[in-house]
Amino acid sequence: MDELTNLESLFLGKNKITQLNNLQSLSKLKLLSIQSNRIVTIANLEKLSNLEELYLSHNGIQVFMVHTAF
Repeated sequence: MDELTNLESLFLGKNKITQLNNLQSLSKLKLLSIQSNRIVTIANLEKLSNLEELYLSHNGIQVFMVHTAF
């Protein structure tokens, strides 16, 4: 994913995905659609500072971790 630095929209719905990895390089990402997968943990999205839309429905999400700096 390191080569996709200008990507603004990513649609990964209905792909049986179980983990989200290596999204931190997608700094221009505005829309992330990952509904209808098998994801149980959401983490490390804080570097996606331009993210405006996030679609997570129909997953088995049990943990949503957000790290904030004060």
